[in-house]
Amino acid sequence: MEPSKRSLLRAGSRLVVAAVGVPALAMFGMRASAQDQGSPITITVAFAAGASTDGLARILAEGLAKRLGRPVIVANKPGAFGTVAAKSVQRAPADGLNLLLASSTTFAIAPNLYKSADFDPLKDFTTIASLATGQNVLAINPDVPANTIQEFISLARANPGKFSYGSNSGTSLVASEMFKTLARVDIVGVPYKDVGTQMNDVIGGRISMVILDQLNATPLVRAGKLRGLAVAGAQRSSLLPNLPTLDESGLNGFRINSWIGLAGPAGMPKAVVERLNTATNQVVSSPEYASKLVAFGYDPIIHTPDQATALVAEELKRWSSMIAATGIKKE
Repeated sequence: MEPSKRSLLRAGSRLVVAAVGVPALAMFGMRASAQDQGSPITITVAFAAGASTDGLARILAEGLAKRLGRPVIVANKPGAFGTVAAKSVQRAPADGLNLLLASSTTFAIAPNLYKSADFDPLKDFTTIASLATGQNVLAINPDVPANTIQEFISLARANPGKFSYGSNSGTSLVASEMFKTLARVDIVGVPYKDVGTQMNDVIGGRISMVILDQLNATPLVRAGKLRGLAVAGAQRSSLLPNLPTLDESGLNGFRINSWIGLAGPAGMPKAVVERLNTATNQVVSSPEYASKLVAFGYDPIIHTPDQATALVAEELKRWSSMIAATGIKKE
């Protein structure tokens, strides 16, 4: 085991010991009353149940509850590409009880794409930890007569406006528009409020193409309900190793990975942030959680709060450049 991981595990063990027999809020360095000793931590997720972020939040909540000695619940608040959930946490007390499962969509894409995302991820939130980066899969309805990215591009160029893609998140929207830009094709975009309806429509042939997270795409590709053509990240996926990357398929420079992290309102006490970071890193570094991340198509990340904040700043800049390249206008 690497020294950094050993130190995380030792820190996590001290945290669990310290939590035994103390009031819940006192564990965060605050005075606890009889009424608030049982108050749970809430992790707000910007997407509906069934999305990969929801699955990650629930196994994270279970791990944090064990390590912090208090209930941790997940609240789904989908809408407006993550801005509904983000704003609800932004306005909440900075007491360590109100957390956000942050993502590329909520913290990097929405602020660059939507006027309703009138918040600054770096100034209006406290970044606590990073959790993982994930792959996305470009897949088509099996009735579309194409077996490779280049075949699909040729088909779309020969039939402008005939094919369509679905998007239910900022990541899938920008990735699909980036595909259109680099491939020089005219494909119609269809927005969706949830991933379930989007998947049903591409399986049923009502739309032609999707860029999905691996959690949802992998079983559909393996079952033949969708035809996977490529993955969108910098490297091939261990879950779908036969699929090339979009970059190696001829779309040079196409490299999009999803990022997942944990954040809270601005102004959280440093001691609270450090305790939550220690507990989160202990969960993420555990073999059980790491194996679930891999099954979801994610690679775990262990970051300090400062490193996680630096990643958010990097993501903001990177997605801003990609959005500018596609010509998508801020709405």
